Amino acid sequence: MELLIVRHAIACERDLSVCLTGSAGSAGFELRKMSVALVAFEGAPRAGQGELRWLLVPKLLRSIR
Repeated sequence: MELLIVRHAIACERDLSVCLTGSAGSAGFELRKMSVALVAFEGAPRAGQGELRWLLVPKLLRSIR
């Protein structure tokens, strides 16, 4: 299963951290507004079991317009 996270609110950064590490605020990066991340899971999504497939930051997204 894959989960697409689009940063619009602060909670998205916390949710991404929980997917990747199992705890809020410990992923080690800042997810800026308008960032997009794809997280993959083996089977059903579980905290700390996600694998970051890609992360697109606003600067990159603006450059491909």
